[in-house]
Amino acid sequence: APIVAIIDSFTGEYTETTPGDEQNKKKRFATLSAVEMEPSQDGSGPAVVKLTGVGRVFLYDYFSSKDAGITEEEVELENILKLIQEYDKEYEDIEDEQQEDDHDDDDFPVVMASFDVVLDDSSILVNQSTKHQDATVDRVSSVHAITELYRTANKVYRLHEDRKKIVAGLKAAEERLLLGKERMYENCDIEYEDCDGLGVLSDGVDFLSNEVEAVEITTGTARLSPLAQMENYGFGSFGILSTIPDLTRELALYLESYYSPSHREREEYDAEIASFIAFRCLEEYVDPSDIAAAMLTPSATERLNMAYDLMMRHREELNELVKMISDDLYECGDDCKDLW
Repeated sequence: APIVAIIDSFTGEYTETTPGDEQNKKKRFATLSAVEMEPSQDGSGPAVVKLTGVGRVFLYDYFSSKDAGITEEEVELENILKLIQEYDKEYEDIEDEQQEDDHDDDDFPVVMASFDVVLDDSSILVNQSTKHQDATVDRVSSVHAITELYRTANKVYRLHEDRKKIVAGLKAAEERLLLGKERMYENCDIEYEDCDGLGVLSDGVDFLSNEVEAVEITTGTARLSPLAQMENYGFGSFGILSTIPDLTRELALYLESYYSPSHREREEYDAEIASFIAFRCLEEYVDPSDIAAAMLTPSATERLNMAYDLMMRHREELNELVKMISDDLYECGDDCKDLW
């Protein structure tokens, strides 16, 4: 698959100067992504462009494909860029006259650049800051560094599972709360029988409808939490059904074609991938600046520690939500001891 360098608004502002470079060239951080086109599910709509991050680089010495011979991959990438532009909503809003004037003459040159790959060096350095330090600083034995790396990784794995359990309990509690409020609204002791199939009406209120109960729940104390407005209480969809080691193995298989066997056989390789998976599992909850900081960090151990701190903060907020919804359930006569 063709590879493109993605420069986003958060990490794109970070540059570094090459040591010993007489011209003092600045290198701009970017994420390398493999570009794949997937057909739409029904086959009738436009194809879906899938970007998968495969590495981190610093770019320099930019030039255009117009200035050099275009390879087969660059032609493929140029065609993909045309499709993206064609189906872009903003592009559809351009005036028809301008589209007619420019459509035939549109040429999408591929901007290319030299780059240096950013790799983690967690088996050599510890306590490394986000700035790139010389590899001779803070040396420790590989055994100690690897032990610390996987000890931190295991903490993140366990915390990920803890969050999953709390989220599953919260979703079950929400359903119980709905049923509890239904029972309270019907005074629990009265059995209403809908003989005519129209619902039991009293003063214009349908007791068999869920509308009133839904309003009660959405305005309850638990729903006041910002987490309640997020997908899966801030957990998101990625990783909700999987463990981080399982997701790591899946991504490692995908990355085989991009990294050499000697690089993949290193002891720290799986933990390095897991550190990025951990932040993918946090993307619904954290700010983009947090993910940008993780991308710029050249140490897997430090990146895992950053993920651990964010997961701890998320778990604490989830536990606060547990207390709120537990109080609501208790008012409905449910002790909810089996949920968490």
